[in-house]
Amino acid sequence: MAKHPMRTRLKTTSSAPAMELWFESKQPEDLLAPLARAAAMLFATVDRKRVRKCDQCVLHFHDTSKKGTRRWCSMQLCGNRLKVAAYAARQRKN
Repeated sequence: MAKHPMRTRLKTTSSAPAMELWFESKQPEDLLAPLARAAAMLFATVDRKRVRKCDQCVLHFHDTSKKGTRRWCSMQLCGNRLKVAAYAARQRKN
């Protein structure tokens, strides 16, 4: 993060001034700045007990479910696959 810092700047909009994050991309490695900042924010602000590895793929995710029992990174990908497989298994039993 020190080599590729994110900066804050004041942006003028039609309603009111706003702050935004930005970075200057001079070399390909600079593109890692937003990723490094997002990872740092994740580690600094969320409950570590709620960061889990997806049961279906290699991704990790922050479990924001009410009970804290989510097992997949996204419903569109891994959650759907898991539910379809469970449904197919139930159908084979019948």
